[in-house]
Amino acid sequence: MANIDQYEKLRLIGNGAFASIWKVRHRELGYIRAIKESKELVTDEHDKAYQTFLKECAVLLRLGNGGHPNIVRIYEPRLIDNRATVEMDFIQGETLNDYLARVRFMPIDEVMRFVREIVGALAYCHVDIYKYLMSPETDELEPDPNDATRYLISPEKERELVKKYGVTHNDLHSNNIMRRDVDGSFVLLDFGLSVQDGQAVKSSARNDGALEYLAPEKWEPGKYAQGIGPWTDVYSLGILLYEVLAGRVPFPLDPMAMASEQARHELYTHHMQDTPPPIEPLRKAAFEATHPGEAWTKDYPRWLENIILRCLAKDPNDRYANAREVLDNINAHAERSHDLPTALLDDKIDDLRHEKRQLEQQLDEARADVQHYSERLATLNDERERLAVALDNERRTTPSTALRATVRTMATATTLMLVATTLVAVITWLCHTFAGARFNAPVLGCWVIAAWTAATITMTTLARQRQEQILAGQRKVNWPLLTLTTALVLAGIAALFIDPKPTGIFSLLDSEPLAYATLGIIAMLAAAALLLCFMNYRRFNGHRDIAI
Repeated sequence: MANIDQYEKLRLIGNGAFASIWKVRHRELGYIRAIKESKELVTDEHDKAYQTFLKECAVLLRLGNGGHPNIVRIYEPRLIDNRATVEMDFIQGETLNDYLARVRFMPIDEVMRFVREIVGALAYCHVDIYKYLMSPETDELEPDPNDATRYLISPEKERELVKKYGVTHNDLHSNNIMRRDVDGSFVLLDFGLSVQDGQAVKSSARNDGALEYLAPEKWEPGKYAQGIGPWTDVYSLGILLYEVLAGRVPFPLDPMAMASEQARHELYTHHMQDTPPPIEPLRKAAFEATHPGEAWTKDYPRWLENIILRCLAKDPNDRYANAREVLDNINAHAERSHDLPTALLDDKIDDLRHEKRQLEQQLDEARADVQHYSERLATLNDERERLAVALDNERRTTPSTALRATVRTMATATTLMLVATTLVAVITWLCHTFAGARFNAPVLGCWVIAAWTAATITMTTLARQRQEQILAGQRKVNWPLLTLTTALVLAGIAALFIDPKPTGIFSLLDSEPLAYATLGIIAMLAAAALLLCFMNYRRFNGHRDIAI
């Protein structure tokens, strides 16, 4: 069994719950590396903890030894002094978390480098690793007859190989990414929770990870049918991309409140339901905080933000299936825009085109409104002209109509007068013949005039009132008018028996002046009746200023 004394421990790099990481120098060979040393004592190579450790190392050996420059490279794991130990390349630098805390604002060129390197490393884990690990015999690959160094792989076979060899990191966060001091490149670390072909390195911890980076399917296992897979890494990748642009994760958790159930529940709600805050105001604030007095202009393309938002979709079906799809999308946009200034210029052009479409839409709506109101105005003008013609026709025909109505009214009144006169004559004859009463001839004439006057007033007024009531939908009787008419008729009947020379047995009054006074009153009533007829004619002729 090897001895830990073969290494000179230079400094402690990291110290976790289960292992410590040291920067070391090999005493005999002199190379510098890092070693990861478990804190748990292992009795022999069959120990369960040691077997779990070997699983993690096996994944890293398959990935790191594939030669991807942005995945940490490890070497043979061993049992040294009863502790699981593995060598890995020492990376002189700092974690992404520490780097962002220090600089607070990452320049866009470095952001784009991070995007290319970390998305590329994850794409290699999810998909491209099969090209390095596949076995012609085990995987039954068919050689290409035109090129003996290649194999014929159908889309179905490729999906099978990706499922078999692809690795889900399952614990992406800013403390598992290192930034090299020497060249500013980024390296992906720590595959301790990784999943390959459905098998987790630590099956009991497959839903674990940094809370601020957990995908919804890890917050609520079983809600989505897909479970844990490359799409889970895509969500955490979206948070990382958001973080390097905005300077913070979309849903921060206060380290002091990390153990609080309320804080965890709020974070759960954010990841399950809430839309991430817009990146632009956060990036602007980070720039202004680190560059006092300088004005920030948007320096990242819109397509990058759209990719991030799709990565952060709550439903795994709405995200990219794996990081290879993310990388292909990024490369497609990069090819179209060639460089960042061109991409930003394209965004401005797109903004202008969008604004143009909005203005055209508003113009179309305004034109439609103008057309609508023009048609409405034309309709109102036609209606006004029609009403004007109708009113003109009414004014032309109303005088003759009013005249005919007045004539009919007067004819009716005359008829009623004749009937009343005849009735009075009969009554007078009967009174004279059988009772010996002597009838006063002047008073008879006055009564005839009074009867004609009362009938005229009644017929004229009732005719006009009837027309107005029909227009108003009413059916009322003018009782005061009828009472007045009845009173006039009764007054006329009483006047029959007013004799200037009282000899009649039915004479009620024996004053001749009273008889002639009655005659004068009746004459005035007749004149009033004629005036009412004239005013009624004027009313029907359109002069509404005279009220009866």
